[in-house]
Amino acid sequence: MPKVLAQCVLPRNNAIPADASVNTFWFNAPGDFSGQSTQDAIVASLNAFYLAIGGFISPVVPRSGPRVKLYDMIGPPPHPPVEDQPLTIAASSGQALPSEVAVCLSLEAAILPGLNRARRRGRVFIGPLDGSANQPVSSEPRPGVSVSNALRDAAQGLKLDMQALAPWSIFSRSSGLMVPVDHGWIDNAFDTIRSRGPKATIRTLWP
Repeated sequence: MPKVLAQCVLPRNNAIPADASVNTFWFNAPGDFSGQSTQDAIVASLNAFYLAIGGFISPVVPRSGPRVKLYDMIGPPPHPPVEDQPLTIAASSGQALPSEVAVCLSLEAAILPGLNRARRRGRVFIGPLDGSANQPVSSEPRPGVSVSNALRDAAQGLKLDMQALAPWSIFSRSSGLMVPVDHGWIDNAFDTIRSRGPKATIRTLWP
């Protein structure tokens, strides 16, 4: 069955393409993936995912700019997008955290005896984030229960939405293995994605 790569592109309000944040999702689609109904279902499910967590996405992401692009990865490259549609993200209500800050959604396939678990795991780094995602513990910044629960529910919804049509999957480039997402977790610690940081615009010299 075709390996479908979905790129969810979250631009920055500075309109610099290189500053956009990109999350990737894999789906194991049926042989008729060229059919519009399957493509629309994937796009709709990803829209539902981001609507569920959108209040925690930073205000530096313009709500009119995000896109979801689908690629059929079967066959030799290049792989042009077969679908490019808007991605709807709910409005944020707080101040932006540093753009490098993210919450990690960890994914794992079913645990089976004798199989390498590392190759059956994946991660999606959600960000940049709104300040409402932060719930300090003993003055130390931590992802709050609200963002963790929203991300848990969004992930569960995406899995259930797609399991009959084009299962949300984990793809290992090293082994070529593709397995359906079974479960996952969200730790109460922020991750830092340095590549998402904005470029400097001012340099202060000393002495």
